[in-house]
Amino acid sequence: MIPVLLNYTTKSEQTLSCRVVAPDFFGFGRSDKPRQDAAYNFDLHRDAMVDLIESLNLTNITLVVQDCGGLIGLTLPITDPRRFKRLIVMNTTIGSGAGNSQAVLDWIAYISSTPDLDVADLMDKLGHHLSEDEKRAYRAPLPDDTYKGGVRRFPQMLND
Repeated sequence: MIPVLLNYTTKSEQTLSCRVVAPDFFGFGRSDKPRQDAAYNFDLHRDAMVDLIESLNLTNITLVVQDCGGLIGLTLPITDPRRFKRLIVMNTTIGSGAGNSQAVLDWIAYISSTPDLDVADLMDKLGHHLSEDEKRAYRAPLPDDTYKGGVRRFPQMLND
């Protein structure tokens, strides 16, 4: 889920003048997804974001990145800085060149070696304490291991 917060409090009857574009990366949502793990790589995701920005001719962008999305999202303003006005960076990885901690390497190894990873159980283990309805929502787009290539490959991009 991608949260979008809007302030509807206004002293006039004017309409909102901004739009929100909230894409999800391939392999996570309910849309069609490649079935081969090798299809999921940094270039696929980054090129898709660049194409989206260009095809919608987005300007004056407030780019919000969170979690693993920062790995890709933070490279976008470098491509065409004229399109971007603000960055909001939350809970993400910023490459420093120092390499990953052993805990991150262990997490990547676990995700990569668990073909039928239950994403809802993983979120629960990370301390999110999901309700049964929330768990069903996490599981819905990923009914079996053939749909989980993006889930398996995305963490590996931290090491690529």
